[in-house]
Amino acid sequence: MRVQFVIRVCVLLCGVAVQAQGLVPRNPLRIVVSPNHRFLMREDGSPFFYLTDTVWELFHRLTYEEAE
Repeated sequence: MRVQFVIRVCVLLCGVAVQAQGLVPRNPLRIVVSPNHRFLMREDGSPFFYLTDTVWELFHRLTYEEAE
């Protein structure tokens, strides 16, 4: 319990420090669909890379008890 609290405080302080240094843009560019409707890009035309992950193995290989 105490370890989780310390970790959360550290993460919070790191986030505040990053924003204070200006590493996170204050006004990020909007994301739009490319003219050919195949890609995502920023308003200025630069590509936007979007990486995600799924938990298919959770449904495919685990039982209900294992998933909990």
